[in-house]
Amino acid sequence: MTDIEIAGLGYEPDGACHSGHVTMELTPKQGGTPTHMHFACRSALPADTPADLIRQDLIEDALRQARRMPGFRRGEREIELPLPRAAPSRA
Repeated sequence: MTDIEIAGLGYEPDGACHSGHVTMELTPKQGGTPTHMHFACRSALPADTPADLIRQDLIEDALRQARRMPGFRRGEREIELPLPRAAPSRA
């Protein structure tokens, strides 16, 4: 994975969840044209959760959805996530 963008991040009080559109750019290891994958994602974290943790949870939802796609599920393709994961902060 070479890039991740999150757009439309917001909290839905009726559904008690955060939502956003996650776009992942995947570049083949051998080079070539990148593929862009778009996902509508949700997070059930509380409304007052820090933004970094919400973004991480939305990305995890996108990865969960991607892994269910046929090429990934059959092991023909893999997603490597080089970005560090956010650690929960204790306040």
